[in-house]
Amino acid sequence: MATSSDPSRDVPARRPMGLAPVTSARAHLQCTGGPEKGQTFRVAPGVTTIGRDPSCEVTVTEAAVSRQHCRIEHRGDQWLLKNLSDNGTRLNRKPTDEAPLADGDEIRIGAKTRLRFYVESVSLAPSGRPQFRPRSAAEEEEEEEGAPAPAGEEQPSILRRRKGLFIGLGIYFSVIVVGAIVAWIALRGTRGTADRQIELLGLSEIREAIEGKLDAFRNDPEIQTNTAAGDLHLKQALDFYDRRAAESENLFGAVRNFQKALAYYGDRGYFGQPAVDRIYLDAVRELNDCIYREYRGAVLDEKNGDYARSAERYRRILDMVPEKDNRIVENVTRRLATLRKHLEKR
Repeated sequence: MATSSDPSRDVPARRPMGLAPVTSARAHLQCTGGPEKGQTFRVAPGVTTIGRDPSCEVTVTEAAVSRQHCRIEHRGDQWLLKNLSDNGTRLNRKPTDEAPLADGDEIRIGAKTRLRFYVESVSLAPSGRPQFRPRSAAEEEEEEEGAPAPAGEEQPSILRRRKGLFIGLGIYFSVIVVGAIVAWIALRGTRGTADRQIELLGLSEIREAIEGKLDAFRNDPEIQTNTAAGDLHLKQALDFYDRRAAESENLFGAVRNFQKALAYYGDRGYFGQPAVDRIYLDAVRELNDCIYREYRGAVLDEKNGDYARSAERYRRILDMVPEKDNRIVENVTRRLATLRKHLEKR
């Protein structure tokens, strides 16, 4: 027992030589879709916020992503995903408000942004410094085949996680298949034909046709960073939005000018003004909803034999989308050609 005169009382305890390393873990996100595709982000030990706001630990620029869209909390040996946005967050394609994360999980936010969650093992050397050692190809192959770990070492848990993931995916896809069969039987002979036609231009394809143009503007070699041009298009966008009730094409004009403004401002997915950001997102959402509502009504009218009313709805869509090289216009034009044949027979 050390006394007050014992010099050993001021000497810090040392880790005994040969003590086994302490195993921990760190996590990161790999972007597999969206403007940041190919980038990797580190997940902080505490809370990692994901969104368009520059203050977020993981900043993405897609316009459909909220300023603070979701966050990842690290609690002990578990990572927890929490949704913060009215636009929703999907974990492995399923909407979620709060759920634990596992190695290999996919987080979906916005229209295109996909983030793959990975966990990497970390070892603390006797010196106390972290050592990150990637697994060799032989170790990966050994783990895939379920080879036993060397004597005295614990079998890696990742194999059990992968087995659980495969079992979960099998159950998930089985439920999807069964649900699809039941839905098809229920709709057959009633609205099956209409719903299949609606799927030709679903809400996701409408969003792609409207929102995907932003990437095209950004990649256009003729559009260079030009703040003055961005200011001009932003002013035109706000003017179109204020007059959207007067002419149906004004809402479309507002969305396109917002997107051109973003392209001219440079690689930003937001305007940095909460009020303007909200107007832009509202304009995109309103345009998507209007087109889908008219398209769905036109398909149902056609199914019920009201070809004149169906054609009128399709023509309203063409008025809303004055863009010849748009997939929505191409689809609606084909539907109108089919309707004309029915009307001529009458």
